[in-house]
This record gives sequence, C-alpha cells and structure tokens, in this order.
Amino acid sequence: MKFTPSPSGMKAARERLQGAGLRPTRQRLAIYDMIFASGPRHTTAEELFGEARDRRFNCSLATIYNTLHQFEEAGLLREVASYGGRLWYDTTVGPHCHFYNVERAVLFDMPDDLVPKFADLPLPEGMELISVDIVVRVKQAQAKNASLQSCWLGNRLDRSISNVYQSLRGGTEAGSGRQAP
Repeated sequence: MKFTPSPSGMKAARERLQGAGLRPTRQRLAIYDMIFASGPRHTTAEELFGEARDRRFNCSLATIYNTLHQFEEAGLLREVASYGGRLWYDTTVGPHCHFYNVERAVLFDMPDDLVPKFADLPLPEGMELISVDIVVRVKQAQAKNASLQSCWLGNRLDRSISNVYQSLRGGTEAGSGRQAP
C-alpha cells in the first residue's frame, strides 16, 4: 500500500509549495504532509525517514534530506542546530529559542517569557541582525531519593518545559492557575 497525503490538506499543501516556488511533486507533498499535518513540530531527517517507512512511503534518506533543505531554502522550515550528528528542523520559522534535552534527544520551544530580548543589541558597524539562535541544553536533575525520583520522573518528564520551569520556581502551572506542587 502506497502512502498518500491526506486529501483535506492536499490542496493547502499544493498551494503552499507553489507559493514557495516549489513544484508539488508526489514526494514533496508526502513529506510536507508528514511534517505539517500534526501542527508545529521539531524533527530530523532520520525521524521522517522512520515515519515514511511506517507509512509505507518509499523514499530514500537522501530524498528526505534534499526535501528538507529545499523547504528550508524556501522558508517553510527553519534549520535549528545539529546535535548528536542529527540536524534539526522546526516548522515555526519565526524568531524563538529552544531547549534541547540531551538525554532524550528532544528539541522543544522555550516559552517566550524566558527568551532574552535582543532588539537593542549593539551590532558591529554596517551589520544588521538577521536572527538569534539560542538552544539551551538540559537534562533531568538528579532526585534526592529513589521514590522521589521515580515519582518526579514519571509525572513530570513529559510535561512541557514551561510547566516544569514554573514548578521549579514555585509559581503556578502554566495555563492552569493552580499552584505548582
């Protein structure tokens, strides 16, 4: 069974690719659908290659890399950084910063309220600011005892970094109005 992009998103994908100056080939449409169908995300060529295999979409890793590069050149994706030998791509192309969990090999957005402001950064003469790329590497903190570690890891590891950050600061959980545990 061959993979086909979802019919509902096919027209929008076709229009977006054409608007970016790319011909909407079957492979580009399929890769576009894998990247953008589920909303904002961070991904690597290797992850997409695995997804393509799971969906029985026959393409090479080189095709995935080439398509990601074309999407990045066309402004559809943002190339973030290379960690652990893998190059990361972000569907959110506007200015923002990231956290990278080195233990889980996961890249995720930093909450806007934690991002330093660079609007008044003094630049060398004749230069203009085009982007600021900040990636803060994080790992799970060591708990003081095993039961606390088990509970904390099991309940907190998959929460968004903003909730974890708020919990560690002793503030309220983001979006809930509840006092952090």
